[in-house]
Amino acid sequence: MAINFCVIKEDDFIKSVWSGGTTEQIYIYPHDAIYKNADFLFRISRATVDIMPSDFTKISGVKRFIMPLDSELTLTHDDKIDIKLMPFQVYEFSAEIDTSSRSIAKDFNLMLANGAQGDMSSVYLEANYAFLYEDTQFTNKYFIGFYTPFEEVIININDQSIKLSEGSLFIAKSDNDAHLGYINITSKQSTHIIVIKVIIQT
Repeated sequence: MAINFCVIKEDDFIKSVWSGGTTEQIYIYPHDAIYKNADFLFRISRATVDIMPSDFTKISGVKRFIMPLDSELTLTHDDKIDIKLMPFQVYEFSAEIDTSSRSIAKDFNLMLANGAQGDMSSVYLEANYAFLYEDTQFTNKYFIGFYTPFEEVIININDQSIKLSEGSLFIAKSDNDAHLGYINITSKQSTHIIVIKVIIQT
């Protein structure tokens, strides 16, 4: 079965305002899902925190991964627990609890809901050295995403070469009987890339 993939560039992001700054929806699945209705399985976004403190939107039944991109991010749960995150450090928490930001930063987000499972991580990619992602998932529908915040990277998958410009998301979908195999990523400049994996139970 063929592997479906796409590249989402910054011009395609859906921009809006939240109480602490601006947010950009990069990808939502299913595509007709509405974030405010929480009827999505997963959502990928980035945001700015321009005001401190800023209260995050509470959403029932949603698991959230957040990663600061440019500076330290301090979060507080229930006005009691402080979490300090360095750039490209991932933190997972429930979107149901009271959460606020105590610092100004740009961040990257993955939200999971309605039975979807997944994770998010960062990889430091040295200039002219390849990062090899070997995918071994054979059951269920799943997605692999790569986001490059600062530099252009080249993604090689299934004998195809895709140029991923700065600030863009590459996302590939596999169904139960298809396998993404090996994905090779290179960059002329040393940079970080963000890796997202989501599994949809079928």
